[in-house]
Amino acid sequence: MFESELKTDLFAFDDIICLISVNENDLENSWKVVTTTEVIPKTDVISIPNAFSVVYTFKRDQHLKIEICDYSEAEVTIIASSTFFVTEIVTTTPNFSKPLIEIKSGKPIAVMTISYTAQPKEQTMLLQFCGKNFPRKGIENTQIYFQMFGMGENEKRNLLHTSDSQLYSSKILWKPFKLPKNIVINPQNRNFEVLCYSRDDHTRCSIIGQLIITSDMLLKNAEERKIFHLRIGLESNKKANGIIEVVKCNEITMYSFLDYITNGYCLSLAIAVDFSVSNSNDTSSTFANDVECVIRSICEPFRRHNFSQNYAAFGFGARIPPYFRKSQQFCLNLETDPNCQGIDGLIDAFWKANAQVQPSTTAHFAHIIYHISKLASNVRRRENQLQYPYFVLAIISKGKINDIRETVQATIFASKAPLSIIFIATEDDCEEMERLGLSGGRISYQNRRAERDMLQFVALTKFRSKLPEDANFWELLTERALRRVPWQMINWLTKNGHIPQDFKHYGRLSKQDSSGPSKLESKHRSKRINAIESFSDPSIDDLDEAEYASTSDYRNSFTSKNA
Repeated sequence: MFESELKTDLFAFDDIICLISVNENDLENSWKVVTTTEVIPKTDVISIPNAFSVVYTFKRDQHLKIEICDYSEAEVTIIASSTFFVTEIVTTTPNFSKPLIEIKSGKPIAVMTISYTAQPKEQTMLLQFCGKNFPRKGIENTQIYFQMFGMGENEKRNLLHTSDSQLYSSKILWKPFKLPKNIVINPQNRNFEVLCYSRDDHTRCSIIGQLIITSDMLLKNAEERKIFHLRIGLESNKKANGIIEVVKCNEITMYSFLDYITNGYCLSLAIAVDFSVSNSNDTSSTFANDVECVIRSICEPFRRHNFSQNYAAFGFGARIPPYFRKSQQFCLNLETDPNCQGIDGLIDAFWKANAQVQPSTTAHFAHIIYHISKLASNVRRRENQLQYPYFVLAIISKGKINDIRETVQATIFASKAPLSIIFIATEDDCEEMERLGLSGGRISYQNRRAERDMLQFVALTKFRSKLPEDANFWELLTERALRRVPWQMINWLTKNGHIPQDFKHYGRLSKQDSSGPSKLESKHRSKRINAIESFSDPSIDDLDEAEYASTSDYRNSFTSKNA
């Protein structure tokens, strides 16, 4: 919709049409038309009701362009255009406005207002099965798995899920899995068939047993933890070959990254650069350029999430002026305030530090991690509001960690804070950093464990060797580095009782009246947290990106329209 009057005298014909394009490479000549509007009669105020869909992704911000054209059946002429980013729309409430610029004069001829609607969320059921009392004979050294089928008309089977395979044991707890609610719960009390198999080293499969279960039985037995017998054939007089227990069958609400962002939650990026060298003669000619490129590429997705454009930036592993004492935590701009204004200010601070500090031979990561963890926690307590920043700390280092025990303890401490940590190694000596960054939340020290997965690791040299000639190298590196951040943010917010305000009919989890939480509220909270813990469990940490997209929903589709 154009809020101010459109200058119709610029149009020669009576009709108008709009072109919607996307820029995939951020180059001026890379625009690709993806859709057009219907032909619209020319008036001073234009409303375009038909919508177009865009897949929202945090890791790579989509650049869109709307062009308004003078239209006739014989000729189409572009009169004016406006460009914007998808993140600008979803982080601006209630509507996003942008001037429409005439191509010839470069002057605005109207103000365009853009709104969007998120696609409805699919209602989901979380299920988990446990197998027990399998016979030893013939399957003792095999892998056990099951398949679940939906039974349709004429007993036609539709495969719904194939479980993970686990080594034979007296008790096997398979990974949780999701099914759409309308498949599990339906008025016809649908039948499901579960077949349990064994598979040997030569991939030969044999059926252990099968059972038939209805929707009602699934829901009822999940509450009572009743068991179902596996039999060869479905006759009840057959000998049982083991049992299946329905451990979970719960309706869950999985909020998406887009749900939180559009409800006021935001991201705050902090950068830490390790200046250390492994020995006094070890210098890398590419280190400084690599750090600049990493900072630019990592900061770009946060630029439209950070309204103040302030980035906290630190250095460590160096001797700093004026007395050149060794420091494992200093402001990158060598001032007392670590905040740098904008990406260029951050880059300038790095080059200033790189020119003035003297590299140390040791790098201690724990100081920076503790500092940012406390900063994130203090912002949460101080602001005392429903929405506050979720922090992301990117540590850029050559790779060597000289205080690994302290760093592990600091990481365990940080797992309680609204924080994700990304380790980015610029050189090959990064085994400890890689092991820590890819631990998936499984790190522990002296019986203390990390509360969740909040780490990620990227090796610049390994990534470069795989994509030596790729023009989109830094963009792909950024996607790799940030791919788990949305899911980690959702994980922390859900576990700590935060739900998007658009879903406030569920009740705010952390808010309790004087009599305490109601039973219904406690039940909703328990189901949500259990679901999050199920999908955060190391046992299912090998989900591929497509599954993460549907689980954490960090690539949510939304509809953008001129309204």
